[in-house]
Amino acid sequence: MIDQLTPDERAALRARIVGGARDIKPAGAHRGAWIAGSVAALLVVALAGGVAATTTLSAPPIANTPSPSPTATVAPVPTPTASQTPTPTAPPARIVAQPASRFSFGCADVAPFVASFFGGEVPEIASTIPRLTGNAWLPGPMQYSFEQAGALYCEFGELNGRSAEVSIVPDAEGVVEHHRAVLGDTCSAEFPCELIEGAFLSVVGTSDGEVGRTPEDDALSAVAASQIGDLIRASPPSASRWVPPTGSRALPGECATVLPPERLGPIVGIPGLKSVEDGWGGWSVQAWMLDGYWDAPLCHYYPASATNDLDTESVRVTWLPGGEWAFDAAVTGQPISATGGRTTDAARLSEGPLGGGTVYYADVLVDGNWVRVALPWSMTEGDRPAAVKSIAELVFEGVYG
Repeated sequence: MIDQLTPDERAALRARIVGGARDIKPAGAHRGAWIAGSVAALLVVALAGGVAATTTLSAPPIANTPSPSPTATVAPVPTPTASQTPTPTAPPARIVAQPASRFSFGCADVAPFVASFFGGEVPEIASTIPRLTGNAWLPGPMQYSFEQAGALYCEFGELNGRSAEVSIVPDAEGVVEHHRAVLGDTCSAEFPCELIEGAFLSVVGTSDGEVGRTPEDDALSAVAASQIGDLIRASPPSASRWVPPTGSRALPGECATVLPPERLGPIVGIPGLKSVEDGWGGWSVQAWMLDGYWDAPLCHYYPASATNDLDTESVRVTWLPGGEWAFDAAVTGQPISATGGRTTDAARLSEGPLGGGTVYYADVLVDGNWVRVALPWSMTEGDRPAAVKSIAELVFEGVYG
C-alpha cells in the first residue's frame, strides 16, 4: 500500500512521524533511550501496515526519592571540669645564718701592735669573745654579740696580769654619742670620740697586773690604737652578710615588756620586783654592744623597797636578738619542757662559773632570740626546773600571746 503513494505523499508521511517523535520528552535519567525507542516503534507500524496509527505513550512513573531530611547537628555537651584546688605555697625554708667577721684581718694581725704591754713580745690570743670578770650580765648573749655583728674582738694575756683587749665594731653609728652621754667629753684610746671607716676601735691594756692601769698604759693604748687604725683604713669592713633567722622578729627593747616584773617576782620568789634599765656601773663597749648596738638593754630586777640592787638579791636578764645561731653551742644545760612555744623554741636550765661560785640560768630560745635569766642565788636546786619552765612560758606568752 505504501508503494501506491506518490513521492510527495511519502515525504509528508515521514515528516509527520518524525515531528511526532520530537514532541515526546521523557524525563529523568533515561531520556535518550526513551526517544530512540519511540521513533523505531512508529516507523515499524507505519511502514508495515501502511496505516497511520496514533499511540499515546506514557512515560514510566518516576520514583520520587525523598530528599534526605537535614540531620540536626547536636552540639556536644561539655564535660564539667573539676575545679583545680590551688596548691598551697610552702613557707620559706628556715635559715639560721652563721655570722662571719667583716674584716680581712684577725686577732693574729693586731697582736704585734699590743706587744708593748708584754715587754715587746707578741702575745698569744687568749680569747675571741669577752672573758668573764665577775659580772653576772657578762656570760651568754653579751659574749656572742660581737661575733654576730661581724666585729673583731681580741683578748691577750691574763685577766689578773698583763693583758690587752682590742675591740673593732663595724657600723658603730651612735656609739660616740652614747658614751659621751655617760662619760661627758672624755676621749681616749678606750673611749675614742671618732669612728674609723664607720668602725669603733677601742684598745685597753695594762703592763702590770698588780699595779693596774697607769698613765703609761694609756699612752701605750693610744699608740696601738693609731697603728690599728691605719690597718682599718687600709682594709675597711666589708658589707654585713649576717641576717636574722627566717621569719623571726626581734624582741622589743624594754625589760618590762619581755619579762613583766610583777609576774617574774612570784616565779623567782622575790615579791615586789621592779625593773631598771639604767646601765650597770658606767660605760663599756661590752655593755653598749647589747644596749646600743642590738637594742637589748641590760635588765635589773630587784625589790622596790631596796635602795639599790646591791642591798638585796636581784635578777639579771640579757638577750641577743637573732642569737639562735649561738644557742645550741653556748647553752648545754638540761632541756626543760614548756608550753606555749613553737617547735623551733627551747628552754634549758644551765649553769656556769662566776666570781668563784656557780650561777644558774634560765636560757630561753624564742622566735630566734636568745634570752638568759640569771636565777637568784638563794633559789634551791629543786625549785630551779619549775622556775625555768614558768619563765619560758612567760616569755612565750609575751611574744606569741
